[in-house]
Amino acid sequence: MELSDAIVANASPQDQGEAVPAVQPRKGPLTILKSRLKRGQHHFNKWLDNTSIHGVVHIFKGKSRLRRILWLLVFLFASITCAGIIIFYIILWAKDPTSTSISFISDDEGQSFPAITVCNLNAVKKDYADQNVVDLLNNYANPTSGF
Repeated sequence: MELSDAIVANASPQDQGEAVPAVQPRKGPLTILKSRLKRGQHHFNKWLDNTSIHGVVHIFKGKSRLRRILWLLVFLFASITCAGIIIFYIILWAKDPTSTSISFISDDEGQSFPAITVCNLNAVKKDYADQNVVDLLNNYANPTSGF
């Protein structure tokens, strides 16, 4: 292959003397609508395969027409009931507004420390506990060593 053949092979149709349309034909509105619907249907099918809303898949991909209608009725009933309950509680909430006020009451000396009780849940024999309580009380009442 010579250099002149390579140039001719890579040349555009205008260089080779062929007629080239000046403007590409425009797609009609119906063609554009069909392509958008096809793209939308693809995304909808993808959503149907991945949705966690129970019953929607059965409405569109059910085995029989009766099942699809039944699932549609069940889904519509559940959706309308859910929306009704939500609206009911929003109206109930709007009727009775809640007002909250916070105030602090304290003495001039401050708050007193609350009493704390520590309960031991370990089981101890009564004889052992009685003797230890007596010993502790004696040590507390009659300290033998000072600080």
